[in-house]
Amino acid sequence: METLITKGQEKQIQRFMSDVVQDLDLTKSQAQALLGRGKGLKREIMKLMHKFSTPSDYVDQQIDSSETYSSDYSGSKNIEQQVREIATTFNLDSTDALNCCQYLPKLPFGSEGWFAIPNPYKLPGALFGDIRDTHAQYCKTTQFIISKYCEKQRHPFLSVDDECWKYLVPSKFRINERTEYFLKKLARQQRDSDIFIIGAQFGLRHVGKSVLRARATFTNNEFDLDICSTISMLLLHLDRFGPDEHLGLYCAGNDISLIVGDAFDHVCWIGLVYGRLFIKPELSGEYHTRAGSVTGFFPNIKLG
Repeated sequence: METLITKGQEKQIQRFMSDVVQDLDLTKSQAQALLGRGKGLKREIMKLMHKFSTPSDYVDQQIDSSETYSSDYSGSKNIEQQVREIATTFNLDSTDALNCCQYLPKLPFGSEGWFAIPNPYKLPGALFGDIRDTHAQYCKTTQFIISKYCEKQRHPFLSVDDECWKYLVPSKFRINERTEYFLKKLARQQRDSDIFIIGAQFGLRHVGKSVLRARATFTNNEFDLDICSTISMLLLHLDRFGPDEHLGLYCAGNDISLIVGDAFDHVCWIGLVYGRLFIKPELSGEYHTRAGSVTGFFPNIKLG
């Protein structure tokens, strides 16, 4: 993980902002107007600072897009309702997560709402049979969650057999290092709960970017969501994909290798094609107007 800003850099930026205020030569009434709109001003400054602090890595892997979500999608559900649905669906304990809901701060910058996701290492042990390897269990968990979604979603999930199942094995499938880091951090913060609470967005923030470009523009607390988390979010928000073709998503919290021993340079893409829902591997460097990375944001939750 990259180190945080130094004290020296912080002071330089503060001096720069002070110079900006002085150069504006504001009148008393103008200054008061700014102070009265402090929240909105802070939000706009944060957007600009994020824009100008974004590295130029993979900048050629980005294209303008006007694509958006289905008009059927009305945003994230009530977070306590999500927790209860996740608990029921996967036979998990909701106690710690419901307690966590009582201490939620403001939404992290860049997120669209609060989402509940299952702790992928807490699904019932009966699911694994004789499997003891943690990585193999994670692959089995991913397969199980996709199966749950297939049972419930409204579109034919045609490509699972041909394009998905054969890659969900330990030799070809792994969790991204940054994603794993934040899942472990969530476990420490939220007392190893069966269900985690995160800020998240469903792909619109990074529409038109390749996964590699999206990662270059992440905020410090942002991370790719894995298939377990993404499919679980879709399971609770079936209206994210409407009856027509809309913004697809990359769930790049997992790295996929198409050939054993080859580079893990593919990620999972989910989207509608001619009214049918597909899930398939796609290169991390691919980009087009109809896809964006789904990401989570580590929340500043302080439990009582």
